[in-house]
Amino acid sequence: EYMGEEIFLSSKMLNALLTQNVASHLWRFGFAVVPNVVEIDVCRKFKNEILRLHQEQRLAPNSTQLVHKNQITHLYKPHIFETDSTNQNWIEMESKIPTLTQLLEDQTHLTMLSVLLPRLDPALTSQLIKVQYNQGGGCFPMHFDTEAALDLRRVTAVLYLNEEWQPQDGGELILYPFPYPKVVVPPVAGTVALFASAYVAHRTKPARKERFCVTTWMSSNYRRSPPQSQAIPFHRLTRPLRDVLIDKDTRRLLSQACLSDDWVESIKDAHHGEEQNTLLDLHSMYVNAVHQTVNQETLNNRIKDEMANIKLLEWF
Repeated sequence: EYMGEEIFLSSKMLNALLTQNVASHLWRFGFAVVPNVVEIDVCRKFKNEILRLHQEQRLAPNSTQLVHKNQITHLYKPHIFETDSTNQNWIEMESKIPTLTQLLEDQTHLTMLSVLLPRLDPALTSQLIKVQYNQGGGCFPMHFDTEAALDLRRVTAVLYLNEEWQPQDGGELILYPFPYPKVVVPPVAGTVALFASAYVAHRTKPARKERFCVTTWMSSNYRRSPPQSQAIPFHRLTRPLRDVLIDKDTRRLLSQACLSDDWVESIKDAHHGEEQNTLLDLHSMYVNAVHQTVNQETLNNRIKDEMANIKLLEWF
C-alpha cells in the first residue's frame, strides 16, 4: 500500500511564512501574501495526493447552496473538484495522503499566529483543510468565506501548487481588502495568501490550464451571537462614514456596492444561463438597497478623504 514519504513543514518554512511583518500586515490590511515560502518538492507531494484523490473519485464537484424565494438551489462551478478534511472521502484515504494528513495534524502555525497577534482574541484553536483541483476553465465569483455570526472561521490561508505558471494561464486570486486597492495573487507553486475569512472579499479568474491549491481555514472557539433579525442592516450605513469604514461589519455591507463592477464581472465569469441571471438580480437588489441609504456619486471621494485620517481598520 502506498504510504508516501513523510514530509514535515520545517521550522524554517514556518518561520519564513509567519514572521512578525507578515502577521502585522495581516492585522493592519486584512491580508498578507508570501511567495516562495513552501518548497517545490512539498508542493509536488500535495499536488500528487490531490491527483490521487481525484483518480480514485474522492473529489466532488464544487457547489454553492443558494437560498432564494424560499427555494434551495445548488450552483455548480464547472471543472472544479474538491473535498475537505471532515469529508468521509478524506478520512478513508488518510493513509494514502500522508502529506496532507500531516498538514492537518500539525497546528504549529495556529499557535505561532496567535502569539504574533496577541490582540487576536480569542486565539485560533482549530483548522479545516480543503483541497481543490481545477481541470481548467473554472473560477469563483466574488464572495466572503464566511459570516462572523454564523461561522467560527477567522483566517484563510491558501497555498498554491502550480509550477511553471505563466500570466496567460489565468487562475489568479484577487483579494479586495476594501477600501484598500485590490491585490492580484498569481497562483504560483509555493505562494501562500492569508486573509480575514469574513471581511476580505475575493474571487479567482478563469483558469486556462490545470490549477491546484490547498486551503486552510483557521478558527477560534468563539461564536458571535447571531443577529435577531435576518434582514440586512442597511440602516447602519447611515452612521458617519468614518465609523462605517472603521467597523468591519458595516464596511463589509458597503463593499459589495462600491466594488459592483468587479462583482458583476466575476459572476459572469463563473456562472452562465439562469444561474448567472439569478445571481446578477440578487446583486442588483443588494446594490440598489445600499444606494437608497448612501449617496454613491459622492461616496468614493468621501472614502478617499476619510481614509487619509484613519490609521487602523478592524479585520478580526
